[in-house]
Amino acid sequence: MFANLTQSLFHVILCPLQLTLCLAFLYQLVELAIFASLDEVALIILVNWVIAKFMKTLQKQQMRNRDVRTRLMTKILSHIKPIKLYAWEKTFMQRLKYARNTLELITLKKIDTPMTRKLFLYLLTPLELQDWPKL
Repeated sequence: MFANLTQSLFHVILCPLQLTLCLAFLYQLVELAIFASLDEVALIILVNWVIAKFMKTLQKQQMRNRDVRTRLMTKILSHIKPIKLYAWEKTFMQRLKYARNTLELITLKKIDTPMTRKLFLYLLTPLELQDWPKL
């Protein structure tokens, strides 16, 4: 615990110092252009934060969907003899398909869309910050 505390304290002190020094050296090199880049970086951080918050809610929904399917599978496996005896296979299979296809897969598709956007933003960031030649 003490090692984590000292490491965290070290980062709390060192990170602002490193950031200040880096910005000072960058300002000496590119002068006012640094502020445009900082605005772009702040915008990217804000967009990533919004996407991450949205994805957190989707992940919680996905876990609830998995719980539903897991409970259903547990019920099926623990009561397999009566299910076979009364020929309820199709009914339970429909319930399982609903839990998997309708609930879980739709949520997975909803999760993949922001993940793709986030990845695209990460890949696009160097191009946004690049100094394009004037024609």
